[in-house]
Amino acid sequence: MSSQEHQPVVLFSGLATVKALDDEILEAFTAETGIEVERNYDPTTELQRRMEAGERPDLLIAATGSVPGIAEATGALNEETAVALVTTAIGFGVKQGDAHPPIGTVDELVATLKATRSLAYSRAGQSGIYVQKLLKQLGIFDEVEAKATPLPKGFTGEAVVDGRASLAVQQLSELAYVDGVDIVGSLPEAVQHITEFSGVLGVEVAEDSDAAKLLSYLHSEKAAGAYRRSGLEVA
Repeated sequence: MSSQEHQPVVLFSGLATVKALDDEILEAFTAETGIEVERNYDPTTELQRRMEAGERPDLLIAATGSVPGIAEATGALNEETAVALVTTAIGFGVKQGDAHPPIGTVDELVATLKATRSLAYSRAGQSGIYVQKLLKQLGIFDEVEAKATPLPKGFTGEAVVDGRASLAVQQLSELAYVDGVDIVGSLPEAVQHITEFSGVLGVEVAEDSDAAKLLSYLHSEKAAGAYRRSGLEVA
């Protein structure tokens, strides 16, 4: 079946899955099915704002815990179709070639965050929201925030590559997306925060639609390898 016989599937996705989707999954899906995908990437909070403003995706990939709230606030999702896809941990990155600071224990993490020239984080992203809470719990929020490089949204690794910051924190798959970033490692287990992401169909999308075919593909073994290669774990 040719791509001309299909309307593109409108996909809204958080940033954690961008690398897997763009590098492998969506191209393979289109090659196999002839179905094109219109890609819209933003942090979950921004995707919700867009839906509240009236935009309607055929398929949303977002943090699982946020799906009920988005569905209630926007009326745009069919919660019953939600399928868990992947999980990812939060980690740190530096500019390629820079020394890797110690973050293996909470004490090492605190010392590194206090010593770093500037920490880049995303205000709108799941990782940035969590890290701000963590800094407060650790009692170092004011000290770190005073020299931080907060980004409204986007990939924090870009801020270490261009020199705005010396250390970036984000989901590991998002750090891996940026060329020129070395991943230092994950948050210590004692303070780690694992986020699960699910796919969910739009409220007016039929169960035999092209969007439903994409959701099934995203949950398939064909997609699993791409997720792992991008730093994600299969849920």
